Order: sequence, then C-alpha cells, then structure tokens
Amino acid sequence: MAFPMRRTGYDAMVIEGASETSVFLEISENRLTIFSTQILCVFFRDLIPWEDLVDLNRALTGLDYTKEDLWEVANRVIDLTRKFNLQEGLTREDDSLPPRLFKEKINEGNDGITRDELNCMVDDYYRIRGWQ
Repeated sequence: MAFPMRRTGYDAMVIEGASETSVFLEISENRLTIFSTQILCVFFRDLIPWEDLVDLNRALTGLDYTKEDLWEVANRVIDLTRKFNLQEGLTREDDSLPPRLFKEKINEGNDGITRDELNCMVDDYYRIRGWQ
C-alpha cells in the first residue's frame, strides 16, 4: 500500500466529501497519538489543547515544534503503525466492529450503525489518511 503525501497541517482539515465524523476521528487520533508519544494520560485529552501540547513538548524534549510539526509526527506514527499491521497480515476487512454491534441498539431510540454506514466511514477515513 502506498502512503502518498497528504495535506499538511492541523488547519487543513477539509476533505471534500468526507463526513464530519471521519474528520473528527483524524483530529482525535492525532491528538491521542501525541499524548501516547509523550506518555501522557489520555484521560486529560480534552483538558490540554494543541497549543499547550506544543509548550509541553518543548518542555519535555527541548524541541521547538509547532502544532503543524506535531500533527505531522502523529501522521507518521499512525502511518508506520498501519504499515506494520499490513505487514502482519491485517487488511481493510479487519477495520470493522464486532457483529453484535450491527444488530443491537446502542442507545434507546438509536438503531446503531449498519455495515454500509461503517464502510462509508472507513472509506472516508482511508481517504483522509491517504491510504487509498
């Protein structure tokens, strides 16, 4: 699988045709990846904005990274993780949910998610990540 250059920077978040959920997932995943690389508790993820992550990174590493730099670090970590998983035999079909989640209601009044809806979200996510 090729990993082409994708758009750069945290502020370049509009992907034509992508769902808001998929874009939100990328933002969340990148933030949590930075938390993981700095060995921070993920339970504080909503309390520390990107700007503070930049300051925290500078204090921890002495490196003068911008939020765009951290965004790219997160993208590289996620891409390398994906490459490793592909080498180990995982495929797109493994990016799914347990079968019961397609059958059981998640909340009262909510029918949950269909396989088609999930496939559309996974397609969006792959397009956002540049994994097509």
